[in-house]
Order: sequence, then C-alpha cells, then structure tokens
Amino acid sequence: MHLTKVTLKNFGPHKDFSCELRSGLIGVVGYNGSGKSTLINAIYACLTNDFSRFEKRKAGVINDLAGEEAACYVEVEGRQEGTNFVLRRNIKPSSSRLTLSSGTKEEVYRKQGDIEQRLIKDLGLTRKIVDSYVFVPQWGMFDFLSQTPAKRAEVFSYLCKTEQAESISK
Repeated sequence: MHLTKVTLKNFGPHKDFSCELRSGLIGVVGYNGSGKSTLINAIYACLTNDFSRFEKRKAGVINDLAGEEAACYVEVEGRQEGTNFVLRRNIKPSSSRLTLSSGTKEEVYRKQGDIEQRLIKDLGLTRKIVDSYVFVPQWGMFDFLSQTPAKRAEVFSYLCKTEQAESISK
C-alpha cells in the first residue's frame, strides 16, 4: 500500500493542512507542538477508525479556532494493487466515506461496517497489520527486528505484495 496524500481540516493544530507523500520511508520533523504527532495519529485514526490516541474522544481533535459550522476531518488517499482509494473520517459532521476506484469503476461506501469490510477485502488492511507493522511504537521495531529472517521476509512480502521480498529485506 502506498499512501499518496493526507489532508487535515480543522484537526488539532492544523486549520487546513495537506501534503503529498512519496513512497518509501517518510520522516516527519518540526518544532515541539507543531502537530507532528497529531498528523501521524490522524492517519492512524483514519485507517483504523480508532481515535483513542486523542484523549479517547473524537471531539478532542477539533481545532479550537474552527467556527461552529466548520467541518473537521482527516482524509487519506492511496493506492493498493491497482486500486486507488480515498478514505475520509469526518469528526464534524459525524460520518465517514470510502471511495475505491480502479480503471473506470468507482464505488463509494458510507456505512461503517461496509467501510471496514472493503478496507480488508480490497486493500488487505486489517487492524492487526496496521498495529503490528505500519504504526509501530518506537521501541516496537525491535520486536520485528528480533524475528527470524524467514518471518521478516514473510511479513515484508505480505505488506509489499512482492515476490522479491526476501532479497529486498536482506
């Protein structure tokens, strides 16, 4: 999976933020309080619908300067095996939407259960994968590194969908 863009609107310290993401390892740097953790946690929340990293409540992420009627959301765009997707989790108004497109076909899902099923079926995105290998706590990387080379290659192959995973991981 390649996340290509993230957009935050009235989310935490971000009034209107959007950035393109290149493939590969991405570093996020900035001053204390500039919203680095909010950005990472927002992407995680968008992919998993788990906002517990924000004081266990969604409403806690709304920008204090946002007007009463202003929208608040996080949106992630990406690509997985020929399928483009746009996943938006709205805080205000409260709703979510997943758009999947491949070629000329486009499908939109709005029910939470449908969104979660499509994330798993079409993108292979399970909560376990996200928690274990994508948004790993800093010290959790040692767990991955301490696995056998065969296990690391298996995980890498699953995540990257490549036959060359073993040679790449070496």
